[in-house]
Amino acid sequence: MSDVPQAPKLAGGAPISITKQEIVSLDCPKCKQSLNVTNLAFGTNIECPDCKNVTWRPEFKPKWWFRLRNLVFANFLSFVLGVAASLTATLIHGNSEVIDKTAESTQDKGKENER
Repeated sequence: MSDVPQAPKLAGGAPISITKQEIVSLDCPKCKQSLNVTNLAFGTNIECPDCKNVTWRPEFKPKWWFRLRNLVFANFLSFVLGVAASLTATLIHGNSEVIDKTAESTQDKGKENER
């Protein structure tokens, strides 16, 4: 059985149309009432139903530094992961050389004892 859920069909056999909708809400600057501004255009004047304060629907754009912050964070994280991987590989390789040298010295001591 598949873990992916199947989209149901209508009784007549037609598929159901599935859409994703984001709800955009804004708090009234005066009374802090949450206002649903999903279907309103940017800059539309709106009136709060509770306090009758008139304001406008702002444009929701991320600040320019959000993208810069994400880029810097991604590069830093890549650097840290690369250094960690390099150190891990060095430790593993270094330990294998120590084991090889210990085995060689043990063999050398065994040969000296035979003489």
